[in-house]
Amino acid sequence: MTPRISAIVLNYRSPRDTLKCIAALLQQTMVEQLEILVVDNHSDDESIQWIRNRYPHHPQVKIFETPKNLGYGQGNDLAIRAAAGDYILIINPLSDGEFASIISHSMCCLFTLFIVFLAVQKLFKLM
Repeated sequence: MTPRISAIVLNYRSPRDTLKCIAALLQQTMVEQLEILVVDNHSDDESIQWIRNRYPHHPQVKIFETPKNLGYGQGNDLAIRAAAGDYILIINPLSDGEFASIISHSMCCLFTLFIVFLAVQKLFKLM
């Protein structure tokens, strides 16, 4: 089944926050309509090992590593190009632990207003 939403999580040296964010996304009621694209932006710590160890074969979590730090825009762009969902949701891993309420609110907005952060139908197909 093609995912309805592609959630993009960009990681740079923040594996704990990234793992909390992924876990909160996987707790959503519409999780079966979601794919999670995690981009490790060439962290120089053990972030990628933490993420790969937690989600080694999860069907909804795809992990990408960049050969160098691409920055925020290009890191997200890498995942957008690989996204299969109809809509794109860009989530920043936060450190305040409020993932569940922020993501629940964002998902609600996506379905009621069809706009969350950046909601596009495969942006690069249109260009």
